Amino acid sequence: ADGRGKDQHATLNLSDGKLELYAEINRKDDLVDLPSLRLAKGETVLTGHGQLAMDRRRTFRFNSRLHRLDLSRFYAGYPATNLNAGLEMSGTLLPEAEGSISINLANSRFQQYDVSGNGRLEFSGMRRAIATAEVRLGNNRVNLDIAHGTKSDHLQVALEALNLAQFGNGFGGQLTGHADLTGSLDHPRLIFSAQGLNLSFPDGQNIAEMDATGDLASAAMQFKLGVKGYRGSGALNIPQASVESHGSREDHAVTASASIAQENDKLGELNLKASGGLTDPVQDWRALQWRGTIDEFEAQGAVPFHLLAAAPLMMDRNHFQLGAADISISGGNIRFSDTQWTRQNWHSSGNFGNVNVRAVNQLQGNPALEAFDVMRLGGAWDVSVDEHLQGWLNVQRESGDWVVDGNAGLRLGLRDLQLSLRAEHDQVQANMIASGEQLGEIRVQANLPMMHGEEGWTILPDAPLTGHLHLRTDDLSWLGPMLDSNLRSGGKLNFDAEVLGTFLTPRLQGLAQGDALSLSLLDQGISLEQGELRARFEPDTVHVDRLVFSAPYSASPKDKLFSDYNVPAGTGLLSATGRIDLQGGTGDLKLKAERLPVAQRDDRWIIASGSGSARYAGNTLKLEGGIVADAGLINRPVSDRPRLSDDVQILGQESAGQSGLQSAVDATVELGDHFYIRASGLEGRLAGQLRVRKEPREPLHATGYIAAHDAMFDAFGQRLEVSHGLLNFQGPADDPGLNILALRKGLEVEAGVEVTGTMRHPIVRLVSTPNVPDAEKLSWIVLGRVPESGSVDTSLLLAAAGNILGGQTVGEFGQTFGVDEFSLSQQTGTDSQQSQKVTVGKRLSARARISYEQGLSEVGGITKFTYILTPRITIVTRTGNEDALDLFYSFRFY
Repeated sequence: ADGRGKDQHATLNLSDGKLELYAEINRKDDLVDLPSLRLAKGETVLTGHGQLAMDRRRTFRFNSRLHRLDLSRFYAGYPATNLNAGLEMSGTLLPEAEGSISINLANSRFQQYDVSGNGRLEFSGMRRAIATAEVRLGNNRVNLDIAHGTKSDHLQVALEALNLAQFGNGFGGQLTGHADLTGSLDHPRLIFSAQGLNLSFPDGQNIAEMDATGDLASAAMQFKLGVKGYRGSGALNIPQASVESHGSREDHAVTASASIAQENDKLGELNLKASGGLTDPVQDWRALQWRGTIDEFEAQGAVPFHLLAAAPLMMDRNHFQLGAADISISGGNIRFSDTQWTRQNWHSSGNFGNVNVRAVNQLQGNPALEAFDVMRLGGAWDVSVDEHLQGWLNVQRESGDWVVDGNAGLRLGLRDLQLSLRAEHDQVQANMIASGEQLGEIRVQANLPMMHGEEGWTILPDAPLTGHLHLRTDDLSWLGPMLDSNLRSGGKLNFDAEVLGTFLTPRLQGLAQGDALSLSLLDQGISLEQGELRARFEPDTVHVDRLVFSAPYSASPKDKLFSDYNVPAGTGLLSATGRIDLQGGTGDLKLKAERLPVAQRDDRWIIASGSGSARYAGNTLKLEGGIVADAGLINRPVSDRPRLSDDVQILGQESAGQSGLQSAVDATVELGDHFYIRASGLEGRLAGQLRVRKEPREPLHATGYIAAHDAMFDAFGQRLEVSHGLLNFQGPADDPGLNILALRKGLEVEAGVEVTGTMRHPIVRLVSTPNVPDAEKLSWIVLGRVPESGSVDTSLLLAAAGNILGGQTVGEFGQTFGVDEFSLSQQTGTDSQQSQKVTVGKRLSARARISYEQGLSEVGGITKFTYILTPRITIVTRTGNEDALDLFYSFRFY
């Protein structure tokens, strides 16, 4: 800097390596000149020049240009921008600021979208201001028009955002609207409207439709907001909601309603009516208060409630206070005695009584529930929160019982239930005592520290947990239905343990002892009884010293395949021992089954023995062992449902196995000597052995075979004898190799079906001995004879059609009418005349068949009895129009 008198000059040049500032300032007499100004950070540069006259009015002017402004370099998380703008200012500073400002935005980008705009402001101190502005970003536009100190003061805003996604940061949808503020600061009037469609916000909230209108003034005001399809980040959503207000600023009414749903299930309707008004601000709008009453507040749906009397309410930006409010809910009452909130603290107190609680899975309106006195709860609370958490909550049973399963009529037989929570010195102590006829006695005591953070009072995941747990019950019948409606349980259980660890990873240290335990799987017909449990809980380990069950047998299936099998004496046994390491997340259990019934149903009856282990480590469960099927019968299982091809992907659905528990398997499965099947046309005994293996995230693989013995196969309405049936596993468990041959034997031509290839790509073909054309093979399979010359064997066509359509039998037509053959054919008489005949036949055994033939032009018919002595010798007797006994000896040449 240098100068002499009123001639002065200064140069400023500053830099910290990132930000650079350069400026030149000259003063000559009463004129201050800024010939050059440059402020730069990276590629962002602001340049400018201007003058200031040191006269009585302080006249000034300033022009500047902004080049390549990238907001992401100044604000973390902001999208990349390239803004270029020009600014022009001129006016005077004395006796008050007066002048104009113009700005122009062009050749600019916000992310990949064009940005443009312009604006102008003319001002005369605080007395008068006129401004207009327009900004465009992609398909979005906002206009601003301000007039203050004129005959028609106003503030007008118009928004047309057709694509909010162009703003980035998680916004989306369309939003249009306008607002018009007129009047004075003492008596303003605001008229506005806004419409939104498919709106989305950065925190995951979405609104399908939104419509808001309002006319707010001192003398009269009205407001209306409608929302459809609101979805939050959680499972709770609001399909429809509305808020309306009308009246004046000092006295108006408010009504609101909303429907609440979880996923796609509707939970209920909320309705609110209030009346009151805004007080005149003593200082400014920040001191504005709303005072009034909540006149109606009710909910309909899963948990209905309603406000019994009007409740006083006061609120402003720093304070919320609800007076005494009585609510009727679930047959009882809740009274909020005092509820206050400020930015520094809040307080709530009240009591409740006669509130009924019912089982979650009970049916609404079930007459059987009328016989139960549902449980009713009462209690009170008083909680204060400021810099510390202080207060208490008490809940106790007043009458009734907890219905575990309303449909089955199962309950706990409660005599006493008490729950208390006390907070003092930022510590929470919880105590629960429950006792009942079926429940027994449960006592739980726990202590946890609370922590005050930015989001309020919370329990930290690593907060130390201390306490005690005691459980004694002589009847566990309530436990199974509470976990799953398919389970039935029973027995005695005693458990005493100290509660250790943290809130996120609680631990127990004590002993568990169970006797006469029982567990039934109703859908499988399995019942485990006389169970015994001895387990030790240590801070980091659970030792299962003894777990054993006996499993009684139901009567074996009354099936001819099972005629030579006798149910074992006594009962089956299941036992397990081992340990679970809670700290390292590992476990090792030894399992043993002795003649254990694993299914006892009409369509599935299986007894199995074996031993193995279940090891858990590194989020992987590994199963090893061997299983032998002592006996089994699979009888008409449910057909496989159609499934999509493996390469079909459903959008929005995660592929199974991407996360969670992984499994590995290495086991052998042996079917034994008494494993039978009657399903999908196959009837017989199965035998074989498989080794099943699976690695984490890999499909199941199998090695070994399954063979059918003494088996029959129903196909084309006939019972074919399985000469050999073999499934060879050398890879994926669901794609074994096939080698199956089923024949109709005892005929001159033994024909049947051969299946080769794999389960996914089977190859099916007709075979016969001796070899004949396929059409003749089909005739031997279906009719047991060579097709007649010139005939139309309807039964043969039905059989072929049934096979083409994927059916296992064509017997449906024959079984409906009790016949095996129905054919129409032509025959040549002694006079060389052609005539037609209809044949209806029934197979009596593999060798015998009876049929009736009726000529369409004849009065009487012929009944034939055919018996196959050998594959080449056949005896045929006829009675009717003619009586005869024929002996046929067949020769065939190929």
